[in-house]
Amino acid sequence: MKQPLNAKQFSVLFLLGLAGLFFCFAAFNYVVDPLQNYRETTWFQPLYSKEKRYQYPGFAKNKTYDTVVIGTSMSENYLASDVDSIFHGQTLNLAMSGASAKEEYLLASLAINTRQVKRVIWGMYYTAFTFDHNKVSGSRMGSFPDYLYDTDLINDYPYLLSMDTVNLSIKTIKDHQVPDFETFYSWYTDYKYGLSVMRQKWNSRSPNTYTRKNTEKEKINIEENIDKYIVELVRKHPEIDFYFVHPPQSILYHVNVYDQDPEVFLNSMYLKKYLFEQLEKYPQVKIFDFQSESSITHNYSLYKDLAHYNVSINKFILEQLKTSQYLVTKDNLDYYVSEPLRQLQEIDPDTYTF
Repeated sequence: MKQPLNAKQFSVLFLLGLAGLFFCFAAFNYVVDPLQNYRETTWFQPLYSKEKRYQYPGFAKNKTYDTVVIGTSMSENYLASDVDSIFHGQTLNLAMSGASAKEEYLLASLAINTRQVKRVIWGMYYTAFTFDHNKVSGSRMGSFPDYLYDTDLINDYPYLLSMDTVNLSIKTIKDHQVPDFETFYSWYTDYKYGLSVMRQKWNSRSPNTYTRKNTEKEKINIEENIDKYIVELVRKHPEIDFYFVHPPQSILYHVNVYDQDPEVFLNSMYLKKYLFEQLEKYPQVKIFDFQSESSITHNYSLYKDLAHYNVSINKFILEQLKTSQYLVTKDNLDYYVSEPLRQLQEIDPDTYTF
């Protein structure tokens, strides 16, 4: 007759069983790899996730491309097909809504470290550069997955042992409809545009969205983020062409910001000046500014809110990157820094209607 297990033996067997269970979870998630962190999906239909902070590191490491788009929601509608046709390359858009400068840098670095990138198109949305230089964000799946932003398998246990990953792995091996990759990660078909939409956004604008307690600290953050995450990357990679784009938010966006806190608006103009001054010595860098183009910024039919425009403007911007019309130079820098202020001062936010 077998002797019953003593406490020590039971504990050992329990721990071995638990370890075996964890190993099975990890092995299952590693083989299926639903977020394509280790390889592109070939055994199953790919599963695309809106959790971009978790999905995009794998895309950056494993997809084939020579052009990468970096930025926030302002850059999510640069369609890869449009970039490909204009630059005659193969494009991966890694723009993320609400991205901080650090998050943008981490994705750009992952892409560049694959040694296949020839050009980077980087949307310069002001807010991303006002955060502390360590700012990152989490999502529904958890805190920011910094362990996915390297090539070290050892620290990937939160991904390999996660029940969220298990659920995604199960969904991956089941039959599922695969959405169009290009439109799935853009948002231009999800919203209405036009005067009535803009009128509603203007009339319902919050009075304190852009009020800041410490605009001097934001100015310091702008400098630190540009120095740490842009200048260093550019300096290390003279073989890569960098295109930095100041996007054309509507004039009402700037009016609203200036009305709430003039220093916040002036800091956004300072960002443009500081960026140019730090990068003008690098021949592989071009900076384009569309914020003074009134045919866009005063045409409210193009916008879904005070800042975000429709996809036709994204394509227009891409086409201009092949010209010099909106190229910032030493000779026109002052114009691009001062012109938005001149235009917004023509509008009285207290009486303006349209």
